[in-house]
Amino acid sequence: MSPDAAEWYARRRAEAGAEAERLAARAATVSLGRVITFVLAVALGLGARFASLGRAGYVAAALLLAAFLVLLVLHDRLLERQRRAEGSRAWAEEGIARLEGRFARDPLPSERPVDDDHPYANDLDVIGRGGLLQSIDTTRTLGGRSVLAEWLLAPAAAAEVNLRQACAKDLAPRVELREALAVEGAIVAEEPPELAPLLRWAESGSGLRATPGLRLLALLLPAITLGLLIFGGALPIPRATWLGTLVVQILFGARYRAVVAPAIVAASEHSGGLSRFARMFGVIEAARFDAPALEELRAGVARGPASLEIARLGRIVSFVEARRNEVFKLFIGPALLWDLNCALALERWRERAGKYFEAHLRALHRFEALGALAARAYERPSDAWPEVTDDEVSFGAKGLGHPLISFAKVVRNDVALDGAGFVLLVTGSNMSGKSTLLRAVGTNVVLALAGAPVRAASLRTTTFAVWTSMRVRDSLSEGVSHFLAELKRLKAVADAADAADPLRAGRPVLFLLDEILHGTNSRERHLGARGIVRKLVTRRACGAISTHDLALGALEAELPGKVRNVHFREQVETVDGKETMTFDYQLREGVVTSSNALRLMKIVGLDVELPE
Repeated sequence: MSPDAAEWYARRRAEAGAEAERLAARAATVSLGRVITFVLAVALGLGARFASLGRAGYVAAALLLAAFLVLLVLHDRLLERQRRAEGSRAWAEEGIARLEGRFARDPLPSERPVDDDHPYANDLDVIGRGGLLQSIDTTRTLGGRSVLAEWLLAPAAAAEVNLRQACAKDLAPRVELREALAVEGAIVAEEPPELAPLLRWAESGSGLRATPGLRLLALLLPAITLGLLIFGGALPIPRATWLGTLVVQILFGARYRAVVAPAIVAASEHSGGLSRFARMFGVIEAARFDAPALEELRAGVARGPASLEIARLGRIVSFVEARRNEVFKLFIGPALLWDLNCALALERWRERAGKYFEAHLRALHRFEALGALAARAYERPSDAWPEVTDDEVSFGAKGLGHPLISFAKVVRNDVALDGAGFVLLVTGSNMSGKSTLLRAVGTNVVLALAGAPVRAASLRTTTFAVWTSMRVRDSLSEGVSHFLAELKRLKAVADAADAADPLRAGRPVLFLLDEILHGTNSRERHLGARGIVRKLVTRRACGAISTHDLALGALEAELPGKVRNVHFREQVETVDGKETMTFDYQLREGVVTSSNALRLMKIVGLDVELPE
């Protein structure tokens, strides 16, 4: 945990909380003033009309009404500032929660689970409650969270990893900028808006051509109708002439209904989300960066600039949303050709700025994901920036720990996988740390290849294709037993290793296999495991396998330089006549020489006989 980060978040939480309370009190006072001025204005107006206050009463009522409008604007601004202060307090609280390991939450409706066939996501707790994504996620948009998840689910090449690292290192100390971006992104709503329909419209349009003549008619016809309605009685024409022009413009609007509808549907219900995006773009545009890739990203969104164009689109969309009122939709809208005029305004915006819309959003989402990596680096300065290479097949880490275990409890070990076709064979008693070691290797490689810091003193890794077999599940509906499900998973790992053959130019595989083939008898498990190990060492793959089959340790002598035995052990102490088992989770060389299954059964109260 970073003392600086903890101190910063605690101070910002206190400052923003106090500011929010102060602004809430001021807003309450102004709200009361609004009520008083409005009541007094009405009272004086009535007094001037029905009592003897005369012109002075009207003047006083007008002044009070003006004061009411000023207080109305002031109240809205105070509420906006209060929401920002509350956003800053929530941002600081989230940072403290991440530092204290309290980041687990139920997935949002927009977060879809990963397919069980993914090479490692479920085994390594990448997605889902309390997973890697939640531990580093600071994004505020659906697209930003999707980019960050994709980085964790699809390892990048070394050049891209190095680029992300450079950007994250630049962003890490810019705490105020990251706070401002998060606050602006969260000020509208908790669940990010879905922009897919708007994106499709911005790319392809709706078939409506905003020609000067059409735009003139769309404005002129309502003006004529309203003019005849208001002033028709003073003209030498029938009083109901405006009804005829109204029918003409309704028919005129109906002619374009089919091409207007797609733009209106795409824009509906997005004004709040667009205002959020406009403010977030403004934060990025106002900054300057040292990392060339970040500065290029900023320059891209400054074209337009994006904040101005998105704000303009938001204003048009807010007019579109006025049609949700039924009275407006049935009467006022047709009289003003509202849908047509809104669609024409949208089309003019699309022709001018629509071609940049998706690129600007992609830049924003990437910036958010980079900000999440930066926050991880800022909050955990003891975590190392990994060295990532495409050249050799290797993995080596000093002081490696599991990134989802708290600082107070994590135990670190040095781990090395010495080149292609190398297997680390991990033995040990139950609960001694075998599975955690495998997951520590896998999760840190996932973080490294996403561009994030890792829980280690130092780490060097190849850009592996990570494959795991740990939490294999059976399926009653598909008639797949646990053992068959494990075999299918192991086959997928073997196929991936085959695909990584140098002649096929595939990525080398990092395999992590936990309790291999434990669903069958000991003889067949031993023979099958030997065959799998021998198969994997003939490929570019390298990895670690945990097992209770101590006889597999003989492979170290049979395949010198390709297999290394390591183990964990337990300690048993007798206190007041009762045995207590403890673990130090330290990795040691060689095959384990003890087991603890029967002893654990005895400790929990099962009546078993311990061998001498």
